Amino acid sequence: MLDFLLLLSETLIETAQESLATTAGPTPTPTPTPSTFTPPPTPPVSATSGIPVWIWPALAAVVLLVLAAVILLCSRKRRRPSQAGSANIPMTGAVNAAAPAPKLSVAKLHEQGSRSEQQDSFGVSDCELVDTLGFVAVVADGMGGLKDGGTVSATAAEAVLGHFLNCQDARSPKELLLRLAAEANRSVNDLLGPASYRVSGSTLMLGYVRGGFFQFLSIGDSRVCLLRGGELIQLNREHTYENELALDAINGSLSVGDALSDPKGHGLVSFLGMGQIEAYDMPAAPLQLLRGDKLILMSDGVYNALSPVEIKAAISGPLDNAAEELRSAIEEKAYSNQDNYTAIILAYE
Repeated sequence: MLDFLLLLSETLIETAQESLATTAGPTPTPTPTPSTFTPPPTPPVSATSGIPVWIWPALAAVVLLVLAAVILLCSRKRRRPSQAGSANIPMTGAVNAAAPAPKLSVAKLHEQGSRSEQQDSFGVSDCELVDTLGFVAVVADGMGGLKDGGTVSATAAEAVLGHFLNCQDARSPKELLLRLAAEANRSVNDLLGPASYRVSGSTLMLGYVRGGFFQFLSIGDSRVCLLRGGELIQLNREHTYENELALDAINGSLSVGDALSDPKGHGLVSFLGMGQIEAYDMPAAPLQLLRGDKLILMSDGVYNALSPVEIKAAISGPLDNAAEELRSAIEEKAYSNQDNYTAIILAYE
């Protein structure tokens, strides 16, 4: 393009020079021969220089075009080195198109402890179907001290897993988990009957993964924690009497010290088996999972035996070892009153 403009400008300049040479002095011309051809009108000539008037605008236009082309060419040359150099700089956090998508994996721990019977129940769906149907996990902790806690927790877990496929028309994870919780509550209430409400009961912890997001619903004091970036973070709020005592302290009817030291503070105020559920916990929006995240759904037999630091240490390594690491850590405590303990560990790697 630039070569063409330069050639055009040279042609116009030569034309102008020829015009100057023509008007500089008369030259002999042969006597015209009669012809039927009618010549075009002679272009106007400048009175001062003898150059045709139409030459000047043409020259000005060509000069401007040449200057624009030169500026554009120079600007492109200045950009090329920086573009070529940036291609060799690794981009932190850039997506590697060749890297496989994170995969969901599961580890499970289910032990009786020193109790006379196992009252915890749990269940998981097929994690290979997480991309099509989603994945659901349930932990139900039958309440020790109440009658038939193991039967109630098993009823709740079976209701969740048995009803999971019937909830595939749910429009959101929140709707799906609410429907599963309602089914678990209905099943337990049908098992007990109104006359036996509060005679037995169970907690309920539900976790759901689909499309790289995690949502949960909890009733009672089973916990769900996220391990991310070396930190173990509890995601849910427990439904214990301590929360009601704390509210009394905020309202001034009880001292903060008394609220936190009340021996009844760990008693449950919401659980399956009470007829009408008093409270549940669910985040407003699902949690987006990041590669390397781990989640642990657990009964109180785990977190009452181990500190958050000890739980983090047990599950921070490879998932294949996580359940055994938890078991070993709890057994090393050798508590004479060790509760049943159950954990479902999810790895998104």
